[in-house]
Amino acid sequence: MEITHKVNIKGVKGVELSDITERKHNIWIGISLSNKFFTKENIKSLIQFALENTKEKVLVWIPGRMHATNYYIDRISRADALKRAFEDEDRCKQMVQDILKELPQEEARKVDVVNYEDTCTPKHIKQKEVLLREFSSRGKFYDEVIEVVSEIIKSRGRTYSKERAEALSLYVISELPMFVDGVQVNGSPTTYTVIPYPGFGKIDDLEMAIVEGNKYPELTKKLGLSNKVGIMDIELG
Repeated sequence: MEITHKVNIKGVKGVELSDITERKHNIWIGISLSNKFFTKENIKSLIQFALENTKEKVLVWIPGRMHATNYYIDRISRADALKRAFEDEDRCKQMVQDILKELPQEEARKVDVVNYEDTCTPKHIKQKEVLLREFSSRGKFYDEVIEVVSEIIKSRGRTYSKERAEALSLYVISELPMFVDGVQVNGSPTTYTVIPYPGFGKIDDLEMAIVEGNKYPELTKKLGLSNKVGIMDIELG
C-alpha cells in the first residue's frame, strides 16, 4: 500500500514514547466524522503507522451515532441528525474497507473496524454512568467539561449557548471512558490503549486529570480504571 504521508509524533501523554515504539500497546484510531483531517489518504497513513507500532491489533473506531450530536446542535431534528450521521458512518466504513483491500491479507486481518455501539461493553456503560452522574451534580467536573466543549464550539465557528454546550457534553462524556481506560469491542479480549490524534486540547488535559487521580480522586476511584492509557499528538509530513 502506497503511503502519501509520514506520521510524526509531536508529543505523548500518559505513556512513554518508547512504550509505543516498542509495541507495548494496541493502538486505536478514533475517526471524528466532523474533522476534515480524516481524509482517505490521512486515514491510510494512520492505519499503516498503527500497524507498524501496535502490539497485536489495530482498531478503527467510527462513532456514527455520537456524531449525530454535531448535526442536532445545528437545529435539525433528532431523526434527521441520526440519519445523516449514520450515512456519514457508512461512507467512512466503506472508505476504510477500501483501504484495507490494498493491504496484504495478513495485515488487513489485524484491523477491526467498529462503531460506537460495538464498543459499549458493560464496563464502558458503567463508567459512562459514573461520569454522567458526576456531570449532573454541576460541580467542578461539570465546569471543566463545559469549558472543553466551549473550546470545540468556538473552533468550529459556531455560536456558544448553554443548550449547545450541554448537548455536546454528552458526546464528550460518552467517549471519555475510552480515553481514560482503553477500548474494548464486545466479545473480544483485546484492549486498545493508545490513540494517535492531530493536536492536544483541553479534553486531553481533562482525560489525564482523571487518569492521574489528583484533581478528581473520588471520580477516578469510582471509575475503577485498570489500564495504562496514552494519547499521541501527531502530524502528517
